[in-house]
Amino acid sequence: MAVQPALLMWSRAGSSADSQDNFRRIDVMFTESYQILHDVGTKELDKYFAPGLPEVGAVYPGTNFVLAGRARMDQVSPIMTIATVEYRGEVAPGRNVNNPLTTPPTVDWRGQLAEQEIDEDIHGKRIQTKAGERIRGVKAEFPDIVLTVRRNFANWNSYTQAAYLRAVNSTPFAGWPAGTGRVAMLEAQSVAGNAYGGSGYWRGTLQVKFRIPYRTTPDKAWFARVFHQGFYCKKRLPGPPTSGGVVPFSIVPCGDGHKAQVATPQALDVDGFQVENNDEIKHNWLEFERYIPMNFYTLGFL
Repeated sequence: MAVQPALLMWSRAGSSADSQDNFRRIDVMFTESYQILHDVGTKELDKYFAPGLPEVGAVYPGTNFVLAGRARMDQVSPIMTIATVEYRGEVAPGRNVNNPLTTPPTVDWRGQLAEQEIDEDIHGKRIQTKAGERIRGVKAEFPDIVLTVRRNFANWNSYTQAAYLRAVNSTPFAGWPAGTGRVAMLEAQSVAGNAYGGSGYWRGTLQVKFRIPYRTTPDKAWFARVFHQGFYCKKRLPGPPTSGGVVPFSIVPCGDGHKAQVATPQALDVDGFQVENNDEIKHNWLEFERYIPMNFYTLGFL
């Protein structure tokens, strides 16, 4: 007799469903039982390969991504065993319950404090000694707003993922102006069929950290901002400006009031010429772009 084909038993079917993420998605579990006739002394492992018994990763009828992932054998006589197969997976809330790709994204907001060194006080006054020397090591906490979005995708491109990990939003995103959001995390986990080599889907997570611009414009919220100072400066030379309005100059060491070379960096104006280094004048700052502007909506999370 060996192992005979498994026969589906209508009397032992069952199911359960559990809401997840505050009722924003549903995990389901279906069970089917099969009667298997076999020889006396048949090995347990051979029963799992009975003809007609669903294989691991088999799709539950009427769904796309609810797959067989567990089976249990209960021997009820020397020649008969009841096999119970469990299907598990995610379905979308609502009528289209067979496809988790239609599940709406889950969106969460939270606050996060970031400690950063500052070179100005809250009123814009440079942090320095009475002699004009910059004081280092003063820090302040800056509040960032973190957006986390989770969504299911049919496909995932890791090359695109890598590009966005060094990006800021080039257009308004999630209600924030361009330049204020930076991708802090972008990842995906394979779900269902991918684990078994079949057609499955990916559960993607996007995390964007938004920053209020501090003494700059929103498009430069993630720029590096440093005080314009140095040991060298421009020195104007005799002669008229060029056709582009650039005055002739050379690069020389900065000097103190006695025309001696300085031992500390000196304040420079917007063009790089040395200016008086004290807190009574308007100082200049340099801003450097660190991240690539990209359209976050093309990722498809929102």
